[in-house]
Amino acid sequence: MTGSAALIAVAAAILLMGVTVSSAVRAEQSCAALIKAGARVIDTYVMDFGPDDKLYVYILRTRSGATEKCTSQRPLRTQGR
Repeated sequence: MTGSAALIAVAAAILLMGVTVSSAVRAEQSCAALIKAGARVIDTYVMDFGPDDKLYVYILRTRSGATEKCTSQRPLRTQGR
């Protein structure tokens, strides 16, 4: 699978999960912002598409008790995990 085909497959999978991601950078910043605001990582998994082609998916619990999903192309420093 080429890099662009993998990216399309990941985007489709994310949309099917109900996560709206307008850009990879925004998604990664969103993860970091949620964690900085006190959200705890309650689950994480990695979609591995080959060398240098991974997507990290984080499930977070916010301080208010809400559950949020976010993605990153790099592993994030997390708290509570």
